[in-house]
Amino acid sequence: MAAGRARRLLGSLWIALLLGQPDPAGAAARSGSQSLLTGSLVRTFSPFYFLVEPTDVLSVRGASVIMNCSAYCETSPKIEWKKDGTFLNLVSDDRRQLLPDGSLLINSVVHSKHNKPDEGYYQCVATVESLGTIVSRTAKLMVAGLPRFASQPESSSVYRGNSAILNCEVNVDLAPFVRWEQDRQPVFLDDRVFKLPSGALIISNATDTDGGLYRCIIESGGTPKYSDEAELKILPDPEVPQKLRFAKQPSSLTRVTGQSAVFPCVAVGFPTPYIRWTRNEEELITEGSERLVLLPGGSLEIGDIAAEDAGTYTCLAEDGNDTIEAQAELSVQVPPEFLKRPANIYAHESMDIMFECEVTGKPTPTVKWVKNGDMVIPSDYFKIVKEHNLQVLGLVKSDEGFYQCIAENDVGNAQAGAQLIILDLDVAIPTLPPTSLTSATNDHLAPAATGPLPSAPRDVVATLVSTRFIRLTWRTPVSDPQGDNLTYSIFYTKEGINRERVENTSRPGETQVTIQNLMPETVYVFRVVAQNRHGPGESSAPLKVATQPEEQGDNLPSRSRNL
Repeated sequence: MAAGRARRLLGSLWIALLLGQPDPAGAAARSGSQSLLTGSLVRTFSPFYFLVEPTDVLSVRGASVIMNCSAYCETSPKIEWKKDGTFLNLVSDDRRQLLPDGSLLINSVVHSKHNKPDEGYYQCVATVESLGTIVSRTAKLMVAGLPRFASQPESSSVYRGNSAILNCEVNVDLAPFVRWEQDRQPVFLDDRVFKLPSGALIISNATDTDGGLYRCIIESGGTPKYSDEAELKILPDPEVPQKLRFAKQPSSLTRVTGQSAVFPCVAVGFPTPYIRWTRNEEELITEGSERLVLLPGGSLEIGDIAAEDAGTYTCLAEDGNDTIEAQAELSVQVPPEFLKRPANIYAHESMDIMFECEVTGKPTPTVKWVKNGDMVIPSDYFKIVKEHNLQVLGLVKSDEGFYQCIAENDVGNAQAGAQLIILDLDVAIPTLPPTSLTSATNDHLAPAATGPLPSAPRDVVATLVSTRFIRLTWRTPVSDPQGDNLTYSIFYTKEGINRERVENTSRPGETQVTIQNLMPETVYVFRVVAQNRHGPGESSAPLKVATQPEEQGDNLPSRSRNL
């Protein structure tokens, strides 16, 4: 009974390690631990991840900025920062410093026409010696540009009860720093007076007290910049109806999920017009909605935008006699999101493994991989398959570490990572297989038991050689002349390359294999290892075989050319 409880406890431990991300308290409790499995010590995966990653920041000249970052590991990680791909030297920097939690503080942001040392892309890098390195998402620091007006308010008049609009168009990075004055006194925004994201001011249900001189001001650090003054006159109700028209129409917008959008729509006339909205020709119900708000005067605000909010929005203005309408499109972009994240993998040398990574987003994200913070360059042994997955062929010990899938599109980026641990050949891989192991490695998943191991397979020869495949045969080891219960692993590599791949026979007792997907006119080195229920035995002597040169119209196999 005690043994059964121990086995159940051990199984639960492996499930916890291989599935899910542990909480810091639970992870700390296992600091430096090793697990006993089938008589061998197996290293556990080390929890190493970001608690906080930097996000995009908009700042102004002279302000202080914090780029947040915090990483967790059982051993405290060393935090460094990159700007535009280059490590920052913070030792002798009097403006930028590393905070205790790993965040980056930038004092007194510098930004001028010819000197922009702080604006750019920032990335947090966390390293644990002897374990590996992980990198955060990339965040952009934007500094508001020099204050300029694209358009300024102009004098106008409006009938009492109608809506007025005063333009003050500025660059999008300056809009948060725009405020208004009436007769040189601050304008306070309320449920009747509001500012558009562009900086323009809308006054709904105008009263006599709204008349006066208006100007907008940009306060983005340094000396404030004032627009021209414009007079707003409030006219009494006309004695005859006035034609219904738009003073401001909505324009098409592109937004990112989670952001908000405002479609301005201001109609004037007498009688005072009423405004309603449709999306894709269906009436929009704003009453009681937390995300759809009909602003004073008739403009529409959409909060916490989702992908399904995309479509054609129509503003309809009615005065009881006439109806006019104006349309605008809302396009919604989606930052990268992970549908499948890479999983931790145990493996042996010479195995092939696959880190899976599935992402979505709009525009369609691109994916790149990094290992211990360095970019993975696709090669014969590191391949990107099915657009996003990373396949590593013929593992060697130096392949160990942390691998991260980094997805990026025009509106954002995200990262997800996993750890690869390469066990010694005499250490069995845990019986709960990570889903990322390829089918070619399944024979390695059986736990080892003690007992005699096979001797080396005999007389390994190449019986068929083509441009892209080689067939090998061999005789059973002296230790097991019948060999009915033996399986075989065939290790091979290009001559001069210190990275083996492995192919396993499909049935016990089978003494031949065909190695596919080789390169023409290339020398390969093969060796064969027999396995019984106790584990792998001795290796055969290496065999060198050269594939045939590729000739147009001739892809027939030939007799072997053993070297």
